[in-house]
Amino acid sequence: EAMAFSMSARRKVRGFVALAVLSLVSTWHGASFLGVGASRRASLLQLGTGVATLSLASPQARAELSPPMQKAINRYSSQLQSGMDFLFFDLQQNLNGGEKSWVQAVNALDTNGGSITVIDRDLLRPMAQLVLAAEEDGEIDLKPAVQRIEKSVQTLRDAVSANSPPEAAKACDALLADVGVLFTRVNAEAGEQVMLLTDDSKYEKRERAYRVRAGNGKAMNGFSSDLARNQ
Repeated sequence: EAMAFSMSARRKVRGFVALAVLSLVSTWHGASFLGVGASRRASLLQLGTGVATLSLASPQARAELSPPMQKAINRYSSQLQSGMDFLFFDLQQNLNGGEKSWVQAVNALDTNGGSITVIDRDLLRPMAQLVLAAEEDGEIDLKPAVQRIEKSVQTLRDAVSANSPPEAAKACDALLADVGVLFTRVNAEAGEQVMLLTDDSKYEKRERAYRVRAGNGKAMNGFSSDLARNQ
């Protein structure tokens, strides 16, 4: 009975802490983007700092994650991190980089012909798996955070379709912030930093490895296209 009471108490504390963290991050997130026009990158890093602080301030609520949640994090964390890399190192810069870069950004978001974008492959799809794992866990609800990200993605795509670089850049900043909120929640649930936030001192060092991965991906896509043409 004592053990059952202890487990119940830990669950209640865990739920309260997670909701409090998400509420504080979401509230501050809304305020931080009221003046996004001046310095998008600075605003984003400022947001990341607050998110990281809240994450570190959150006590570990249970000794370990449930098997479904642990499995999902182990399987999809690297893919999600790559999705964040794409937003931070590529898309954000292209949306603010002039006409040539704008074309690259438009192509990266193009879903015509049923093409799968990086955002779909490395963010939305693995996030859907995290939601399912959280539902199986029974104590974590990631659906609101993921739905907010999906809404931000649609806002970004609408701005690109409307050929509005300023609105698209603003939407990309908001999307990065929303993904940061989800990453913070995952870190809080795990009781450790399994997802790296963009304000982390180590984050800029990821760019070189990201460029190599992106270059290898383009090379493989080119090889596949050449092979298809020759068949």
